[in-house]
Amino acid sequence: MKRSILIFSTEQLVADEKLEELLNDTQVVRRTKDVAETETNHYRARRWSENQRACKAHEIYIDTNLNSESVNTSIIPCLIREFDEDWNWREHIHYF
Repeated sequence: MKRSILIFSTEQLVADEKLEELLNDTQVVRRTKDVAETETNHYRARRWSENQRACKAHEIYIDTNLNSESVNTSIIPCLIREFDEDWNWREHIHYF
């Protein structure tokens, strides 16, 4: 199963730039404007909107310019919990 990685920003261009940074020197299998797939990961870069539909991800990258209330109430709950005793959600949220 591929790991799902979401990138949220206040601007689509910033999210796209972060996607490019994460893909640096990685073999991309399939690519569209804001989605990329590698052998092990599925990446999606999105401009954050309060109307964002349900999302699920193993790792989330968040622009530091996003409203902290949105992050706490809408983005963090998107994490897919792993069945590991030592799992800590804070290790799967990354700010840029």
